[in-house]
Amino acid sequence: MSGSRIVALGHYQPPKVLTNDDLAAFVDTDDEWIRTRVGIRTRHIAEGETLVDLAAEAAQKALANSGRTAAEIDLVVVATCTAIERSPHTAAAVAARLGVRSPAAYDINTVCSGFSYALATADHAIRAGAARRALVIGAERMTDTLDWTDRSTCVIFGDGAGAAVVEAQEEGAEPGIGPVVWGSEPERGDAVVITGWDPVISQQGQSVFRWATTQLAPLAREACERAGLDPSELKGFVPHQANLRIIDAIAGKLGLADAVVARDVVDSGNTSAASIPLAFSKLVERGELVPRLSLLPFGTGAPLRLGAGTRPLACGPLPTRRRRSSLRRSFLACRSSLSAPARPFGSGRGLARSPPERSVPALAGAAHAGGRAPSYGCPPTGMSGARAVRRRTSPEDTAAVRRTPDRRPGLRAERMVDRTDGATWAPSYR
Repeated sequence: MSGSRIVALGHYQPPKVLTNDDLAAFVDTDDEWIRTRVGIRTRHIAEGETLVDLAAEAAQKALANSGRTAAEIDLVVVATCTAIERSPHTAAAVAARLGVRSPAAYDINTVCSGFSYALATADHAIRAGAARRALVIGAERMTDTLDWTDRSTCVIFGDGAGAAVVEAQEEGAEPGIGPVVWGSEPERGDAVVITGWDPVISQQGQSVFRWATTQLAPLAREACERAGLDPSELKGFVPHQANLRIIDAIAGKLGLADAVVARDVVDSGNTSAASIPLAFSKLVERGELVPRLSLLPFGTGAPLRLGAGTRPLACGPLPTRRRRSSLRRSFLACRSSLSAPARPFGSGRGLARSPPERSVPALAGAAHAGGRAPSYGCPPTGMSGARAVRRRTSPEDTAAVRRTPDRRPGLRAERMVDRTDGATWAPSYR
């Protein structure tokens, strides 16, 4: 094979939006403080939607935009750092949901640089002849990892997913995906950390900011050099959406005065592995990036990994108004088919389990229709010091909520049958 190209993109974000003013109601912060430091105005919060739900929605939209069907996909790659399920992994669950038959499927976790790594490995598989057409997805539920009393992290992250359909180029055609520059600094693995059974994200914000603003521009130049381009020739720059100040600093050092620079962090926050395809898809959907332009996706993540590669946007001609309307109807029809959880492998248990929630604290003084909590969450039932923790199931509520087994020492998982979905698990003390 002569290489691969991105045929189409798609993205999905949960409908619930959390503003800076909303956050200021329950954490010591305000809109000016957040905008000044990270440039974020809003972020999207998943409620009742699993990681698989987010990934499948974005992937289905990418498929609809490409004109391809699930039957034509033979590789599914999902970049994520927030998967609850160990098995089946997210890529297999998404493939089952979409009806992709017998694909190669795997997850990849390099945190915020995940999509760049996933896209590179898919490109390499296609070049080697191991795959013909791939779905490459970045999806995250970062709010599962947040301590909603820690303003250094809870103001930054959001949930969402983006996806790309990648396929082989015809023999002799110019590759649509260029060389990749990737690497890591394992000795700095404590810069951004998500650990534990009930994981909470923490980071050394100043250290990460200094590293990003001083070390990344030369690496972006190296990626351009490997592709035979000068940074000034770039028409698009889609970096990881971590911090608006970091994005602007790198773009300034590269001299990208005439390039379209993705700044989706303002409206979506940091969505980790989803941030590049999410921002990329939005730019294409709005017509700000058009086919056959050279652009640089640039991912960075913990432990200070990087993945960058120049590529022309080879999505084919932009759809006409009639075509967009047709694609929209196709996407809505496909979405309706996603409502029922898939049950692969002959199992009676679906894959779309709701993970344990870390709820957004309720806003003080918010109006509750019918006495219910606000739509973006209610206070969790358990507290650990001042930190909100995930809500664990009890025998009384297992009929409505499905949970994964809790394997922590001192707990044993008891199988409990519910009336709604076949089986559930709840921890109980020995």
